Amino acid sequence: MAALDADVIADITALNPALKAILMIRNPIDRAWSHAKKDLIRNRKRRFEEVSEAEFRAFFSDPYQLRCARYAEQCDRWSAHLQSGHLFVGVFDDIATRPEALLLDVMRFLASRPSAVTSIAPCAARSIPPSRERCRRTTAACWKRSSPTTCRN
Repeated sequence: MAALDADVIADITALNPALKAILMIRNPIDRAWSHAKKDLIRNRKRRFEEVSEAEFRAFFSDPYQLRCARYAEQCDRWSAHLQSGHLFVGVFDDIATRPEALLLDVMRFLASRPSAVTSIAPCAARSIPPSRERCRRTTAACWKRSSPTTCRN
């Protein structure tokens, strides 16, 4: 949703001018890797070994994939159409490392009552198995060439 074109965002906000949006930013390499696993492996019911390096490289070099990591552009597109203060930018890793604080931040942003939150157990972070490091390096190389930016809050 974050990589939507400005005209689509304008249509969405025209339907609800008081809309508040939540944008979660993530390490662009981790984001691309997760998306690749979903699209190339899980959705196609394949094993990792069945996906060639060329397929991964093509996926990581796709303009849409590169656009997904340009967080400053996403923030700018959404901010141009939302009321001031109606864009919350969170860090994806906070879901695992500080879930309760993140939830409270989001609830404050939405003007919800944080008293409903009692306790949230932290979840374990996942890592890429060493045997798949080749794809991580390929992803990193593609992202370095595209110079993705970090979102400004």
